[in-house]
Amino acid sequence: MYIDPKLIGEWENEKGERTLLKSDATNHFGILNVPYYLLDFGQTLKIGKPNIESFYTRISGEPLTSIVGSWRIKDDTEVLTYETDGRYISVCKDDPPSYYGTYTVTPTTITSYEDRGSCTTDANNIIFEWRGRMGAGTYVVTDDTLIIVINDTSQIYKKIK
Repeated sequence: MYIDPKLIGEWENEKGERTLLKSDATNHFGILNVPYYLLDFGQTLKIGKPNIESFYTRISGEPLTSIVGSWRIKDDTEVLTYETDGRYISVCKDDPPSYYGTYTVTPTTITSYEDRGSCTTDANNIIFEWRGRMGAGTYVVTDDTLIIVINDTSQIYKKIK
């Protein structure tokens, strides 16, 4: 698997979403500093900003002042588990069936990086493979800007590191 060395690093789009492309051709999607709240004496986890919030009910885990443990979303379509070692898995009823990655927390925010599979390049073509699905398009990279076009939709990223 080959990835253009100019793509290796962390990139951020205008929404604050990050993609981390590594030299081993792995791709990780990051969302940084999302607010979270433990409510109802640690039995409810609220993640997100107003108007884009998700509410989960604790299934297991101690202590009640930590997000570590398993959580079920209110509409019963997802179970989210945060492990003590900084890994997480989200198992969903719909397709795709699960997401996994790593997370860090502060007392008020969570940052997560979801493992997204691989990213390879050939000339100016870019191919993302994630759980047997493929997305292909083109890319242009300068010193600090990455433009990816897939299905006539452009994503513009700025280099973070």
